[in-house]
Amino acid sequence: MFKNVTADVVFSVDSDSKLKDESFIDDAKEVLNDKNIWICGTVGAFFNGWVHGTHEDVNDDSSYEGEVDTLAGCCQIFRTEILNHIWVDLDFAPFWYEDTDFCFQAKVLGGKIYRFHFNNKFYHVWGGSGNKIFGNSLFEEKHKIMLKKWKKNKKLKLMYQE
Repeated sequence: MFKNVTADVVFSVDSDSKLKDESFIDDAKEVLNDKNIWICGTVGAFFNGWVHGTHEDVNDDSSYEGEVDTLAGCCQIFRTEILNHIWVDLDFAPFWYEDTDFCFQAKVLGGKIYRFHFNNKFYHVWGGSGNKIFGNSLFEEKHKIMLKKWKKNKKLKLMYQE
Protein backbone atom coordinates (compact mmCIF):
# COMPACT_ATOMS: atom_id res chain seq x y z
CA MET A 1 0.00 0.00 0.00
CA PHE A 2 2.75 2.50 0.91
CA LYS A 3 5.55 0.68 -0.91
CA ASN A 4 6.43 3.52 -3.31
CA VAL A 5 6.42 6.34 -0.75
CA THR A 6 9.43 8.64 -1.09
CA ALA A 7 8.44 11.34 1.40
CA ASP A 8 9.57 11.43 5.05
CA VAL A 9 6.00 11.72 6.33
CA VAL A 10 2.83 9.95 5.13
CA PHE A 11 -0.52 11.71 5.47
CA SER A 12 -3.16 9.00 5.03
CA VAL A 13 -6.68 10.38 4.83
CA ASP A 14 -10.05 9.01 3.75
CA SER A 15 -11.76 10.27 0.63
CA ASP A 16 -14.69 11.55 2.71
CA SER A 17 -12.42 13.86 4.71
CA LYS A 18 -11.45 17.46 4.13
CA LEU A 19 -8.35 19.38 5.06
CA LYS A 20 -9.75 22.83 5.83
CA ASP A 21 -6.48 24.58 6.68
CA GLU A 22 -2.97 23.72 5.51
CA SER A 23 -1.50 24.57 8.93
CA PHE A 24 -2.96 21.21 9.96
CA ILE A 25 0.06 19.57 8.27
CA ASP A 26 2.43 21.79 10.25
CA ASP A 27 0.65 20.71 13.46
CA ALA A 28 1.20 17.06 12.54
CA LYS A 29 4.90 17.60 11.77
CA GLU A 30 5.33 19.31 15.13
CA VAL A 31 3.78 16.33 16.94
CA LEU A 32 5.99 13.90 15.00
CA ASN A 33 9.13 15.75 16.16
CA ASP A 34 8.78 13.55 19.24
CA LYS A 35 10.40 10.31 18.03
CA ASN A 36 8.39 8.33 20.62
CA ILE A 37 5.20 9.22 18.75
CA TRP A 38 4.87 6.86 15.80
CA ILE A 39 1.39 7.82 14.58
CA CYS A 40 -0.64 10.97 15.05
CA GLY A 41 -3.96 12.23 13.85
CA THR A 42 -7.14 13.93 14.88
CA VAL A 43 -9.66 11.25 15.68
CA GLY A 44 -8.77 8.93 18.54
CA ALA A 45 -11.04 5.94 18.40
CA PHE A 46 -11.82 3.53 21.19
CA PHE A 47 -11.61 0.00 19.82
CA ASN A 48 -14.97 -0.72 21.42
CA GLY A 49 -16.46 2.35 19.75
CA TRP A 50 -17.01 0.70 16.39
CA VAL A 51 -20.54 -0.60 16.21
CA HIS A 52 -21.81 -1.43 12.75
CA GLY A 53 -20.49 1.64 11.02
CA THR A 54 -21.10 4.18 13.76
CA HIS A 55 -18.22 5.69 15.64
CA GLU A 56 -17.71 6.89 19.17
CA ASP A 57 -14.75 9.21 19.55
CA VAL A 58 -12.41 9.20 22.55
CA ASN A 59 -13.58 12.66 23.34
CA ASP A 60 -16.14 14.73 21.45
CA ASP A 61 -14.22 17.85 22.43
CA SER A 62 -12.11 18.74 19.38
CA SER A 63 -9.57 20.41 21.68
CA TYR A 64 -8.59 17.08 23.34
CA GLU A 65 -4.92 16.37 22.84
CA GLY A 66 -2.91 13.45 24.13
CA GLU A 67 -2.02 9.80 23.86
CA VAL A 68 -4.73 7.40 22.69
CA ASP A 69 -4.86 3.66 22.06
CA THR A 70 -5.80 3.92 18.41
CA LEU A 71 -6.62 6.47 15.76
CA ALA A 72 -9.35 6.11 13.21
CA GLY A 73 -8.01 5.53 9.73
CA CYS A 74 -9.74 8.61 8.34
CA CYS A 75 -6.61 10.52 9.39
CA GLN A 76 -3.28 8.91 10.29
CA ILE A 77 0.02 10.70 9.88
CA PHE A 78 3.34 8.97 10.43
CA ARG A 79 7.02 9.02 9.51
CA THR A 80 7.73 6.69 6.59
CA GLU A 81 10.46 4.92 8.58
CA ILE A 82 7.89 3.14 10.78
CA LEU A 83 6.91 1.13 7.71
CA ASN A 84 10.12 -0.84 8.34
CA HIS A 85 8.44 -2.18 11.49
CA ILE A 86 4.67 -2.16 10.91
CA TRP A 87 2.43 -2.54 7.89
CA VAL A 88 -1.14 -2.31 6.72
CA ASP A 89 -2.42 -5.87 7.06
CA LEU A 90 -4.30 -6.65 3.85
CA ASP A 91 -6.36 -9.29 5.64
CA PHE A 92 -8.49 -6.30 6.66
CA ALA A 93 -8.92 -4.98 3.10
CA PRO A 94 -10.88 -3.21 1.83
CA PHE A 95 -11.47 -1.65 5.28
CA TRP A 96 -12.50 -2.05 8.91
CA TYR A 97 -9.93 -2.66 11.62
CA GLU A 98 -6.87 -2.04 9.43
CA ASP A 99 -6.41 1.29 11.22
CA THR A 100 -6.74 -0.26 14.68
CA ASP A 101 -4.40 -3.10 13.73
CA PHE A 102 -1.83 -0.60 12.41
CA CYS A 103 -1.91 1.26 15.75
CA PHE A 104 -1.76 -1.96 17.78
CA GLN A 105 1.37 -3.01 15.89
CA ALA A 106 3.01 0.31 16.75
CA LYS A 107 2.01 0.11 20.42
CA VAL A 108 3.36 -3.45 20.80
CA LEU A 109 6.74 -2.17 19.59
CA GLY A 110 6.67 0.76 22.03
CA GLY A 111 5.41 3.49 19.73
CA LYS A 112 2.97 6.08 21.00
CA ILE A 113 -0.25 7.06 19.26
CA TYR A 114 -1.11 10.72 19.68
CA ARG A 115 -4.27 12.68 19.00
CA PHE A 116 -3.78 16.40 18.48
CA HIS A 117 -6.53 18.98 18.46
CA PHE A 118 -7.67 19.98 15.03
CA ASN A 119 -9.40 23.29 15.74
CA ASN A 120 -11.70 23.10 12.72
CA LYS A 121 -8.76 22.37 10.39
CA PHE A 122 -9.94 18.88 9.48
CA TYR A 123 -13.35 17.36 8.83
CA HIS A 124 -14.50 13.77 8.35
CA VAL A 125 -17.99 12.62 7.39
CA TRP A 126 -19.05 9.78 9.72
CA GLY A 127 -21.63 8.08 7.60
CA GLY A 128 -21.21 4.33 7.95
CA SER A 129 -21.10 4.10 4.16
CA GLY A 130 -19.27 0.77 4.36
CA ASN A 131 -22.32 -0.86 5.92
CA LYS A 132 -24.56 0.61 3.28
CA ILE A 133 -22.39 -0.88 0.54
CA PHE A 134 -21.21 -4.16 2.08
CA GLY A 135 -23.64 -4.82 4.93
CA ASN A 136 -22.81 -6.04 8.41
CA SER A 137 -21.33 -9.36 7.26
CA LEU A 138 -18.06 -7.76 6.13
CA PHE A 139 -17.74 -5.90 9.43
CA GLU A 140 -18.28 -9.15 11.35
CA GLU A 141 -15.74 -10.97 9.18
CA LYS A 142 -13.08 -8.31 9.86
CA HIS A 143 -13.98 -8.37 13.53
CA LYS A 144 -13.23 -12.10 13.71
CA ILE A 145 -9.87 -11.58 12.00
CA MET A 146 -9.02 -8.88 14.55
CA LEU A 147 -10.00 -11.08 17.48
CA LYS A 148 -7.96 -14.02 16.19
CA LYS A 149 -4.90 -11.85 15.58
CA TRP A 150 -4.86 -9.89 18.85
CA LYS A 151 -6.70 -11.79 21.59
CA LYS A 152 -3.46 -13.35 22.93
CA ASN A 153 -1.50 -10.08 22.92
CA LYS A 154 -4.07 -7.55 24.06
CA LYS A 155 -6.90 -7.60 26.53
CA LEU A 156 -9.76 -6.68 24.25
CA LYS A 157 -13.42 -6.31 24.96
CA LEU A 158 -14.96 -6.93 21.58
CA MET A 159 -18.44 -7.05 20.19
CA TYR A 160 -19.43 -10.62 19.30
CA GLN A 161 -16.71 -11.86 21.67
CA GLU A 162 -16.42 -15.63 21.48
